Amino acid sequence: MSIAAALFLAFAQLASAPPATAPAPAPRVEQDRPSRGQIADAARLEACDALARTSPEKAYEEGRAWTAESPAFEAKYCLASAAYALNRPLVAAEQFEAVARGMAGRDKPGQAKAQSDSGNAWLIAGDGARALAAFNRALGFAPGDGNLLIDRARAFAYLHDWRHAEEDLNAALAVEGQDPLALRLRAETRFQLGARTLALKDAEAAHAIDANDVETLLVLGRIKEAIAGR
Repeated sequence: MSIAAALFLAFAQLASAPPATAPAPAPRVEQDRPSRGQIADAARLEACDALARTSPEKAYEEGRAWTAESPAFEAKYCLASAAYALNRPLVAAEQFEAVARGMAGRDKPGQAKAQSDSGNAWLIAGDGARALAAFNRALGFAPGDGNLLIDRARAFAYLHDWRHAEEDLNAALAVEGQDPLALRLRAETRFQLGARTLALKDAEAAHAIDANDVETLLVLGRIKEAIAGR
């Protein structure tokens, strides 16, 4: 396998790796005086999220039963969280999108998070185009958010759109500072663009921040090997 192919494989694997845990609970819809039903739904969602971390199969069944009896976005989020934990990305992605639609006009941070969760699920499912669309929607609710820019860069990279991936990582680093993940991803992206010297600089900067990160060590080693073998 060529150096370039190996680097892209590492980046693609990062984009599509299954989650270790279920995503955090969705932000509650901002209401001055929530109804008893909304309070009950919020409590039920908290219980479902906790269950997804210990018994995701049971949480999934709870989510299916809840969505069958109620159109509440909390029910869809319960099902999505459990599906995410079980590495069922298609179900998770579709339900996260439904959550965002259910929050329409009420909770921009919540919609941004639901769209971000959907984008990550689409990446796991191997659908870079739908992931990119979800991250675009998320950034529409939270323009300039550094973490969302990193996520969208992963989607661009999955689609081999290295130039736009680099642009998002540049913007993310301007917001987040010397973030080691963003630096490592930009090193990989710049390598794909043929900018080996800049790629090496980013990889060394990421390594200086976290010398024990295995992925950074692999990227740094591959870039150095490629430069030495010119």
